[in-house]
Amino acid sequence: MAHVALIDMTAVEARKVLLKNDSYINFDLPNYFNFSPLLNAISTKMTGSVWQEFQGIVIDDDGKPKTAKDGSEIRKNPGYQFGVNHRIVVNKNSNLSWRPLELTHPVLYVALAHLFTDEENWKLLTERFKSFKRDTIEVASIPPVNHLIRNQIRQNRSGSGGRRANSVASNLD
Repeated sequence: MAHVALIDMTAVEARKVLLKNDSYINFDLPNYFNFSPLLNAISTKMTGSVWQEFQGIVIDDDGKPKTAKDGSEIRKNPGYQFGVNHRIVVNKNSNLSWRPLELTHPVLYVALAHLFTDEENWKLLTERFKSFKRDTIEVASIPPVNHLIRNQIRQNRSGSGGRRANSVASNLD
């Protein structure tokens, strides 16, 4: 199967790809870490809802939700909170080269996937990316998707080697 760019898919196809484990994380974790069931469960729960319904409820010291004067629960926008993502420190090359990576909170990730792949928004995004297309420029930052090979949504770990080779070859012509 040929490589298909994410923006060449329908909104439904793109959402399915974005909710896969390999789209959610772009670094190596052991195989037993599979976030797809969690992402799909959140997506099912979120379907038909607006993401604001999933904002964090503020909890008091007793573990009970704080309430406003009118009795409604106080909710806080996650954009104004720190520490909602999970930070992981990984060893790059078994020496002393460590780097911090962040795992986006799954509810926020799914909310963004839903926002991007909403039919109206997806149409706007794909049209905008198509307006950037030029014959002389290859957009290599949009990852290809291959449904047969695992991890194709990730960027090539060897950096831009393939893109550089294509660039050099086209300049030699």
